[in-house]
Order: sequence, then structure tokens, then C-alpha cells
Amino acid sequence: MSEADFPDALLRAYDLYKQFEVTDDVADLDTAIGVARDCVRGSTLADPAYGNSLSVLAMALQSRYERFGHLADLEESIAVGRSAVQAAGSTEALAEGLHNLGLGLQMRFERRNDRRDIDEAVKASRAAAEATASDDDAYPLYLSMLSKALQTRFDRLGDPADLDAAITAAESAAQRSPEDSPDRIVTLSTFGSMLATRFRHRGDIKDLDTSVEVGRSVVALAAALPGRSASTAGIWSNLGLRLLLRYEYTGELADLSEAVEAARTAVRAVPMDDPSHTTFLRNLALTLLMRFEQTRDAGDIDGAVATARAVVAGLPPDHPEHGGAMASLAVALLTRFTSTHATDDVVEAVHRLRAATAIPLASPSERIHAMALLSVALHRQYAHSGQAALLDEAVAVARSVLEAAPAEHPLVGITRHHLGFTLADTYRATADTELLDDAIGEFRRASLTASATRYRVDAARAWGEWSARLRRWSAAVEGYAAAVTLLPTAAWHGSARTSRELLLTDWHGLAVDLAACAVAARRHDCAVALLDSGRGVLWAQMLDIRTDLAAVRAQAPHLADRLEIVGRELNRADLWAITGPS
Repeated sequence: MSEADFPDALLRAYDLYKQFEVTDDVADLDTAIGVARDCVRGSTLADPAYGNSLSVLAMALQSRYERFGHLADLEESIAVGRSAVQAAGSTEALAEGLHNLGLGLQMRFERRNDRRDIDEAVKASRAAAEATASDDDAYPLYLSMLSKALQTRFDRLGDPADLDAAITAAESAAQRSPEDSPDRIVTLSTFGSMLATRFRHRGDIKDLDTSVEVGRSVVALAAALPGRSASTAGIWSNLGLRLLLRYEYTGELADLSEAVEAARTAVRAVPMDDPSHTTFLRNLALTLLMRFEQTRDAGDIDGAVATARAVVAGLPPDHPEHGGAMASLAVALLTRFTSTHATDDVVEAVHRLRAATAIPLASPSERIHAMALLSVALHRQYAHSGQAALLDEAVAVARSVLEAAPAEHPLVGITRHHLGFTLADTYRATADTELLDDAIGEFRRASLTASATRYRVDAARAWGEWSARLRRWSAAVEGYAAAVTLLPTAAWHGSARTSRELLLTDWHGLAVDLAACAVAARRHDCAVALLDSGRGVLWAQMLDIRTDLAAVRAQAPHLADRLEIVGRELNRADLWAITGPS
């Protein structure tokens, strides 16, 4: 966009819009929008200034939408963007109009989750880049925005082709962006984000390390800019999330502490009435919660709860992320309840999750997640209060999860595991053997369902234990045998030594229980063989506990990195996805 072609009134509107980006003075933005509207009304399609007036108006409306979240501003910006594309009298004006239109459509997709918006956003952003010469100053910015649109579509729909195209565009944009370009912050930020996304899906730790360093460079560039804004907050927040991701895979506490400070800086960088404020609060709550897992510092968990509560309060009830925010608050409350056993925390967690499951959530997967959480919370409240009705509700909700979730959903196996123990507690309270039969059935199904192996072993052991209590010896042998068979997978050599030792300690009696049940089932001929087989699994693990991947790293360093990452994933408490630390 060439400011030399602007009439005086439009130049004033543009200057006020740019001034708002520095001062965050809303009066400047409102005036810019008013003046730009006057310029549009005062010109015709044949006027060279008409297209420029539309572009300035679209940009200013998008900024006000980002600042306050009023959907009317976003809708107007998209309509104005379409008009700017139609009115474009030059290739430069066409690219500018397509760029602004693509941004508006991407924002609306994030608000409404309509597939058509993100598809059109990708199309418009790609057309903007294709209409621009590769040596044009605007070309890196247009490539960067195309990359963001492709990443957004990949995050929601999962097409690997979108990820590959997003990375290619982001890398090219970063390479082409001059050191002194005002758009360098944008292009570098996008490239860093793409590297982090590729790490999550491809597992090369070098991508994550580079992403963190790029994030630090962007923070340094942003520090030289005047004023504070949501874009500055986003830069700090992105750095914090990448540090948090690296902490998850390396366990480096310095990364976790830096992530907390980055998240706090992001929150401080935007006014409380800015719609993006809740996003940065949510990231801070997550980071504090993760640090609490390590430090058990009451200040961290109290801060996580207070911050998560502020997120809920800051979102209107009809916002698509409102239900997810309530589920996140419930996780923080349940985590604190585990430590303090404060009744108010578990009661509020149940209340929040009931509310979350009663409203439309952003996706079916989020609803399944919230329902699974609710079942766990109800079970915990029952254990604390002894109210039998809570158990019945916990069972009903868990069964609803299993009805709603696809068979391959990652929460199916964990929910079956949890439902089995909930039914077993119901049996203890009622002595209804049909409920115990149901519990044993769920334990059996959980042990056979793809999920974290530790839960499958736990479910198989419960299948054996409860069958033995009912003197169903053959079924008990089957359950214990399933548990022993799973042990090598649960304590595989790619996981950390301490984790394997703890797991094997927890399950050291499985082989003896298996042999005892075989004797009771009058399978004397195979009891000794089962005992030797079960103990052999344990001893083979104990005698071969080693984590040295030096030989693998020498031949295939990328494979060694991937093995370490997979090992950490297997060691992570998958139940955390629905309960937090127990």
C-alpha cells in the first residue's frame, strides 16, 4: 500500500490507525474508522483512493475486533475486504485486499469454527502471495500469513500437506525478511511457531531448540518497540509455550521457570478488557499448574486456580471456549483437592463440569473430555463425602462417554479403567454382584483397549483380583496372565530407569498371584510354569535396566531423540488428561 496515493483525510485515518498500534488509545482507532468510512463514502469505484480507503478501513476494523471482540466489527471488515478485492485497480491493491480478507476470514474461523472460512482464508492468503513479486517488500509478510492460515487448518483438520506447506512458507518468509524490516517480528514469530508445530508431530528436538531461540530473538526485537500491545503479549506467550513444551520433554526446571515468567509478562502486556487477555491467562494457569507438579508450592496451585477462574469470568457464556475454560478450571481445582482435600474444591469442580457439559463445546472431542473429567470428579467427591448418588451419576456419565467417543479415542481405555473402579466402589456400597460383574467386564475391556500401558496393566490386575474374590479362578488366571504379559511393554527400555523400577515394584506380586490362582483353578500342571514365566519377565527387566542410547545415537541421532521422546510420552500420566496428578 503506497501512502503517497492517499488523500489527506485517508492519510489521517492511516496515521491514527498506526498510532493506535503504539499507544493503544482506543479513541485514535475509533476516529481512524470514522474517517476511513467517510473516505469510502466520499469516493467512487473509479477513484484511485477508493480501494485504499477500503483497505485502511478493513485493517482498522480488524484491530478493533481484536481489541474488544465485537463480532460486528469482524463481519464488517470481511465485507469491506471483499469490496477491496473487487475494487482493486492494481496488482498491489489486489494483493493487499486479499491479504486483509484472508486475515478476517481466519479470525472468523477461530471464532465460529466454520470450515468454509479457513478454506477461503488459505485461498485468499495464497492468492495474495502469488500476486506479489518475490522481491517486493510485502512478499515475506504475505507468505507468513499464508503459513499461519495453513497451520490453523492443520491444527483443526490434521492434513500433513498443510503442515508441510506451512513450514515451507514460514521458512521462506523468514529468510526473505530483511533485518530492518518492520515485518521481521511477524515472519520470525511465524517461523518459530512452525518449528514448534513440526517438533510436536515429527519429534526432532533440534526444531524445538531452534524455535525457542527464535522466540527469544523475537522478544528482543519487540522490546525495542514503543508501547505494549496484544502482539507483544503474543510474542511472550509463544515463547513461554515453547519453553513449556521443551520442559515436558527434557525436564529442565530452568525452562519451566522461564516459561512462568514469560506467561506472566504476556498477561501484563495487555489490558484486562482485551479479548486476548483470557488466552494469555489460560496459558499462565497451565504453566503454574505444571510447575506445581514439580514444586508442590501452594502458591503455584493457588495461582493456577485463581488464574483459571479469571479466564472463566472473562469469557461470555456463548463464547466457544467458555466450556473448555470451565474444564480447565476444574482440572486445577481437582489438582488442589488432591493436595488439600478441601471440600469446596471438589464441589466446585463438579459444578463447573456439569455446566461445561450442558453447553455446546468447541468440538465433540472437548465434550468427551469434559464428560470424562466430570465422571472422575464425581467419583472423587463420593470418596470424600460418601454420597451414594454421586457414584450413580459417575457411572452414568462414564457410560455416556463410552457411547459418544469413537472406539479409537484416546480416552476410551482410560474411561473404561475408571468406570471399572467406580462400579467396584458401587458394589462395595450395595453388595450388588451384577455391578461387580460389570466392573470386571470393564476391567477386561480396558486391558484390551489401546491406551497407556500402565492403565491396561492396572485394569488387568483388577480383573484378576476381583475374579479371585468371587472365586472365579479361571477368570482370575486370565486377568493376571494379561497383566504379566503387558509388563514388558509397560516397563520398556526406552523409558526412564526410575520409572521402570517404580512400575516393577508396584507390580512385583503379579506372578505369585497368577500362580496361586492357577493352583486354585486346579491347573497344577501349569502353575509353576506360569510362576517362572511371570517372574522371568520381572527379572529380565530388572537385570536389563539400562537407558544408554549412545550406540543408537551414534548411528541414528534422530532415532535416539525420537526414542527418548516416545519414552517420556509413555511415562507421562495419561490420566492427567482428565484428572490431573493423583
